Amino acid sequence: MSDPLTSAPEGMSTDAWLNLISSQIPAVMWTTNRKLEFTWGIGAGLKALGLRAHQLNGVSLHTYFKSDDPSFRPIDMHHRALAGQHVNYEQKWGGNVYESHLEPLRNDRQEIIGVVGIALDITRRVHAESQIKASAETFENLAHFLPAMLYQTRGNNDGSNFQTPYLSAFAEKFLGYTAEEVQKDPMLLLKAIHPDDQEAYYRKALASMANFTPFRFDFRAVAKDGVQRWLRACSQPDRLENNEMIYHGVAIDITDLVQERQELEQDVKRLSQYGSQWHQNLMFTTGKLTQETAQRTQIEQALQGNQRTLNDMVNRQDCERRRAADILHEDLLQRIIAAKYKLEGINLEQVGSHGRDLEETIVLLAEVIRQSTQLMSELHPTVPEGVSLTEALEQLVREAEMESDTKFDFIYDDIRPDTISKSLEVGVIRIVEEALSNIRRHSKALQATVELTQTSQCVMICIHDEGVGFNANEDVGIHTDEGGVFKPRQGDSANAQQQEEIPGGFRSIEQCVKLFGGRLTINSHPGQGARIHVELPTAIYSTPSESDFR
Repeated sequence: MSDPLTSAPEGMSTDAWLNLISSQIPAVMWTTNRKLEFTWGIGAGLKALGLRAHQLNGVSLHTYFKSDDPSFRPIDMHHRALAGQHVNYEQKWGGNVYESHLEPLRNDRQEIIGVVGIALDITRRVHAESQIKASAETFENLAHFLPAMLYQTRGNNDGSNFQTPYLSAFAEKFLGYTAEEVQKDPMLLLKAIHPDDQEAYYRKALASMANFTPFRFDFRAVAKDGVQRWLRACSQPDRLENNEMIYHGVAIDITDLVQERQELEQDVKRLSQYGSQWHQNLMFTTGKLTQETAQRTQIEQALQGNQRTLNDMVNRQDCERRRAADILHEDLLQRIIAAKYKLEGINLEQVGSHGRDLEETIVLLAEVIRQSTQLMSELHPTVPEGVSLTEALEQLVREAEMESDTKFDFIYDDIRPDTISKSLEVGVIRIVEEALSNIRRHSKALQATVELTQTSQCVMICIHDEGVGFNANEDVGIHTDEGGVFKPRQGDSANAQQQEEIPGGFRSIEQCVKLFGGRLTINSHPGQGARIHVELPTAIYSTPSESDFR
């Protein structure tokens, strides 16, 4: 039977057939003479170097590699082959890595006449090995710094022939033994399991091997130095060709987790012990809340009744003020004006020595008419029909400005009429009226400001003048109680006499504020003006019924 490599197909010579085969071998083959000049070169690997078969014939290695350095690796290796050595080496050239093998080239008399070589392109293999090495280094770094012990264990299905092919460096922290020590004596790994947990550990491990299922177990491990910690081991089994099993696993320290769980169990136990008592306390508190809710309902009903009473009171006051103003205007004032006119018509010469008294009487009647006119203005209805609260206050401020030397500014912002009851509007106007009256009569101020603002819970009035001021505690006889509301002080007879001299406007303001359950603050010092701040709640008075104002 002929050799298929040397038996050329029909119609092709043996040399042509050998050249065809050689040109397709995935390698580079060449020969040199003793001068290290190429004498032959073929192989499919030439294409990667940009060469053709026999293209380098006659070219020396020094010329091809562009080096005369005898220590240059390819040249040095060829010199060794000329010396009769069998040479293997790796060389990077042209962007690829080649594994080369050189043999002395001998003639029929076994004389060395050159070198014969073959080079395989191992670039892919070297690259793969480099990636494997990098991956191995990455894994080792990860295993070194990962706060867990990575491991491999192998053995037979019955647990015999136990070995530890791999153990990460963290094993030394957990067990006190190095990975090398455990690999030499795998039983150190099993002996580290706490005696009270060994039986359960072995039972769990044998069940995993018998059923080929993942292994997971929490157990106590005792290190070489006696330190005890809780570990959780999790591993996945795999079968080897020799019917052995290998487990790839990780063990983590769960000591803190176990302690927290134990503390939690103790807390749950304590909670369970006190649960009955807490339930009783809850029932008692619920009963009290029920009682307080009933009491609150009663209070709210009483407040609603007070609201209706307050509305009735305000309406009656308005009616009385209107009636008083009508009587004053239609009867008393008219009589006084008529008397003044009659007195003015008397000839002073006729009265003789009483002329001066008559003049003083006329002046006095003029003053009575002026004060009566002012009083009628104050007694007129507080909020005329069709006039808003802010418009009524604006009118009061303008009238006060015309009747005095004080310049008044009225400022208001974000007033919501639908949240202010009729009675509360009357209260606001009464307070502003009294404050403006006090400023006109006593402050001697050139400038004063009235501010009206509203929040979600109250209406706020702030009246400030730059007049002569007074001592709020001494001149007015008002002080602050624990709730921040000003009240008349109770003292000796001298203090009582002093209180009688207090302008009635502050008393009226205080009484009105109390009536609405509000807060009053008065700040004043001699020569520094006065500031009155009032807060009136809107919650109770925001939605009075229509019948409350009839």
